[in-house]
Order: sequence, then structure tokens, then C-alpha cells
Amino acid sequence: MRVYIILLIISLPCLLFSFMEDDLALYFNLNNGKRTGLTGAPYLAYSSDSGVGAGVQIVYFDACLDSIKIDPFEIQLDASFTSEGERKLELDYTKELTLKKWSILAHLEYKKKPSDFWGIGSDTPEERQESYTQSQLITKIQLKKVFSPDFSAGPILQYFRYQMQETEDSLLLASGMIRGSENRYSLAGAGFVCDWNHTDFKPYPRKGYRFIFDNVFYLSDKSYKYHFYSANFDLRVYRPVLKQHILCAQILSQNTSDDPPFQLLPGQGGSAMMRGYPNRRFLEKQFISAQIEYRSPFWMKMGLAAYTAVGNSYRKFSDFEVNNTHLSYGLGFRLNISKSNMLNMRGDIAFSKEGREIYFKVGEAF
Repeated sequence: MRVYIILLIISLPCLLFSFMEDDLALYFNLNNGKRTGLTGAPYLAYSSDSGVGAGVQIVYFDACLDSIKIDPFEIQLDASFTSEGERKLELDYTKELTLKKWSILAHLEYKKKPSDFWGIGSDTPEERQESYTQSQLITKIQLKKVFSPDFSAGPILQYFRYQMQETEDSLLLASGMIRGSENRYSLAGAGFVCDWNHTDFKPYPRKGYRFIFDNVFYLSDKSYKYHFYSANFDLRVYRPVLKQHILCAQILSQNTSDDPPFQLLPGQGGSAMMRGYPNRRFLEKQFISAQIEYRSPFWMKMGLAAYTAVGNSYRKFSDFEVNNTHLSYGLGFRLNISKSNMLNMRGDIAFSKEGREIYFKVGEAF
């Protein structure tokens, strides 16, 4: 009953906003002739592992009609907190150097979050669950050269810093047996990304496909204690079915070499892939998954979504077992905050064999 009361409280502001005809956005005409926009909203949030929370997302963007000639940009700020002690601040900056055919993407994230750990393996039992609190600082920079309207590629630079705040005594993380459970460490990574983006509208694709391949080599800061390679394959397909009805599909493969710290192991569960399982429920060196989502308009600024996903984790290909494939499914609603920028707030309720998970987030899962 408590969960449904929370959902009702969170849904009321969304319902009221759906009656507004205009976007929740402000526009500014600058002295140099440029036009920019400011959109976003405060939001209430809830997920089963993070508890009730609140946050604000702000997007500052280029709103010129001829922005293709003046190198458009976008800045996103997302800050939130929850009743379970999670604190998060994310800053994203995107700049298109159109005439020079380059793009810059920068991501800065700080998060302090109580989390759960079940061990490492493709089918770890629920009874092994233990809790820990950790702070993390993540910096990512991508510089991509545009070789054609659909293809861009370039280098990636990343930096991760983790600091363990608290673990449960006499359990796996406290014993130091798990790689990454030490009090503090940091990693630097370098690699490259290739991005084939043949969609009609990047912020919210309605048709087309996108394939992203990235690979990064990581080294830690203490005598190269950690050194491993990570490669990700991400294929997304969008197909219109009826007017404003979209069928979306994603296939994701995440792969690592050697023995990474548990924080960098591919994980199942969370608000993006394998919704319905707790965040990072199953951890292993390799992970492959697929999900399908159907998006449709509903009423005013509101839309509906239905989705299902399957995923399997394994240490190496010879260890792959069909019996360890997990299934999740769910329903959700969407509230359009800015039609021009296609910024949506989403609420999802997802189910798996381990129960249900509820998410309120800004932005689509994929």
C-alpha cells in the first residue's frame, strides 16, 4: 500500500502538467543573434533499491533555427537525492563543430549511494545479498570525427575514483576477497568509439538504427594492480508502427578481460537494461542481453510503454548456459516535458522472478 501511495503522490504533478499546451521551456535571444533555450523540471523519484527521492534536471540548449551553421551545443545538469542516502550530481556537455566535422561529449558524475552485492556469478542466490555504501567520481570525454552524416569515430578518455564508505562485517566485501573492495582506488582508461547513427532524430529516434562500438583499456593508480580491457557492442533499432507508435529493440553485449574490480564488471538489472531486477543484480565478465519496447501516445502530453528483456551473464563463452538466462517485463508511462527537445519523464514498473522494481527517471532507457 505504501508503494502505491508514493506512486500517486509522484503522478499528481505529472497529471497537472499534461494540461499545459506549451513546453516547459524558456527562450533567450542573445546580443550576437543566437537563440538559446532552457528547459527541465524538478521531479520526484522512486526506485525499489534507492527509495523515495527528489531531483531537478535542467537542459540548456541551442535553439537557433539555423543552428547547423553555428555549432549547436547542449548542457544537461541532473541533481538528486533519495531517502536511502543516495546523492547524485551529473553534468553533460555536448558541442557540435559542424563545419570542422567534430563533436565533443563530456560527462562528469559524482554519486554516493548505498548499494547491494550478491557476489560474482551468473546466478548468485538472493540469500547472499549484502549492503555497502560507496562514493564514486566518474569523468568521461569523447572526441568524435564526423566522417559521414551517419558515421563518427574518435578517442575516449575516462577516469574513475571509488571510495568505500561502509560494508557489512564478516561478509565478502569486508573480507577483502573481492577485487575492488579496498577502501579507495582509481582507474584511468583510454580507447576509441565508433558510432553509426542512422536515426531521424537523435534525442528521441522514431525510425532508423544506431550501432555503437567502444573499447577501453584501463590501468589503476597503484602499481598497475588492475589492468583490463573492456568492449561494448550496442545495437538499437527504431521502427514506426502507426502514427507516433514506435517499436524499439536493443541488443547489448558487454565484455571484459582479465579480472576487473567488481564495479567495472558488466551487470544485469537497473533502470536501463533488465528492468525488474535490482541494480547490478548479476555480475560477471561477459554479459549479453536484448530488450524490446513499444511506445505509444496516450493522452495530452502523456504516453505509454510496454517492454520485455532477456539477459545472460557468463565468465567465458564456454561457460554460457541457456538456463542462466533471465527474463523481465513491465509497463510504464511517459510525460513530455519539452516537445522541441523531446525530453520525457518516465515511470516504469517492471517484474522478474525476484519481484518488482519501480523507476521514475528523466529520459528514455535507450
